[in-house]
Parts: sequence; structure tokens; C-alpha cells
Amino acid sequence: TDPLYHMAELLDWIKEADAEHEIAGHSFSHPRFSDLSRDQARAELMAMCDAFENRGCELDSVIHPYIDVSHLDLLYEFGISTYSLGVETKARTLRAGLRPFLTRNCRFWSTPTVEPFVDSEGLVAVPRSRQLSDERWGWINIRRLQNTLNSDDEGLVHLTLHPHNLIYDPFLKYTIPRMLKIVAQRRDQGDIEVVTFRKLASQLR
Repeated sequence: TDPLYHMAELLDWIKEADAEHEIAGHSFSHPRFSDLSRDQARAELMAMCDAFENRGCELDSVIHPYIDVSHLDLLYEFGISTYSLGVETKARTLRAGLRPFLTRNCRFWSTPTVEPFVDSEGLVAVPRSRQLSDERWGWINIRRLQNTLNSDDEGLVHLTLHPHNLIYDPFLKYTIPRMLKIVAQRRDQGDIEVVTFRKLASQLR
């Protein structure tokens, strides 16, 4: 294994998997892009692209550290087509009062669907539906996903997870396999389509 990479073999497992996966970029040194000058941002993206090339991975999409989206024109310059946007904060949800907790078909009891769009730079932006570490009770996220899949909503569900969440939220190791099983069953039944960012961008552009 390469000592410069943590679990370098994981990349090989993903590339060799039967399922269609995509490996997205997450920067090289994990900075907040809004704190970087244009030259610093360009150097950061160049180092990330070089790392992908050295590992034999194709790079089409980026998830900014901290979802701090900035210097988007540089993504286009480096041939990146897609990026992720943040989600509505808890504070905004709480300001809505108690109503979200009392209505079964509301945002609290479902996983919000999102609508990707092509931005002014010609990039595809994909808002997040929910960060899986937002709540400590895994059954809530499972129920939310089931309610959304059982609804008539034909939007996109984009769930995110940071690896360190598996350390701080032990419930996720039970929640995620259950959610993936639900998605796989509905996909195999032809009820939903599971797509990568790369495929999503090709459909929108």
C-alpha cells in the first residue's frame, strides 16, 4: 500500500465493484475555499487533480470541504462538471415552530427531494437533501427515506455522509446498511433509479 494514502486499497475496491460508483474530489488539503485566493484555489485544485491522475481515477465531481463552495469558475477550468451544495440548517427548521413535528407529510418526516440545476458557469449543482449525521436516532432517517420513496414525489434524493461521522455517531453503522437495502430493493423493483453525479450531469447538460 502507498503510505501517502489512508486505505489506498479502498479506491481499488470501488473501481472494481460491480455497482456503478463515482469517486469525487474533496480538495487536496481540506481548506475552506472561500479563505483562499484565486491562485491558492487553483493550486489546491491542481494538486487534487494530480492525485486523482496518479491513482488512475477519473475526476468529474467535487464535494467542497465544509460545503464551502467558492471559485466555481476554476472547477470548469479543470474539467470538473458537478459539485454539491449544502442543506437547509437546523436553525431554519426550528424557526418554523412545532408544525413540522406534527404533520406526517412535512419536511421533518420525509427526506426532502432536491432539483439539480446548471449554474452560470455551466456546472451542474446538486443540493443535498440531508446530512445523515444530523440526528442521533437512526430510525428517523430510515422512516424519512421510506416515506419519501412511498410518496408521489419524483425529485432527486441526495444524502451525504462524512467518514468521521461513523466514529462520532455509532448508530450510523446500523442505519446506513438498512437504508442501502431499502434503496436497492426499490431500485431492483424498477421504482427508482440510482445515478452517479457523472451520469446526472450528462442528463442535464
